[in-house]
Amino acid sequence: MQIPLGFHRQQLGKILVDMRLISEETLNEALMEQKLSGNHERLGALLLRRGLISATDYVKALACQHQELVAAR
Repeated sequence: MQIPLGFHRQQLGKILVDMRLISEETLNEALMEQKLSGNHERLGALLLRRGLISATDYVKALACQHQELVAAR
């Protein structure tokens, strides 16, 4: 799949906030934990592990991100 030039997919954290599944504060805390841990854990995996989102919510957010990419084609 070729991504159009200049296309930037929306970040998962922003999607989760927009869907009101997490707060900006929760996102910022998770991003800080992600940065400090240094283990390169993906944001969605980190939020799932901490019990801050459900697997269903994670899949819904990924679907939104994917739809955005498909629509840009």
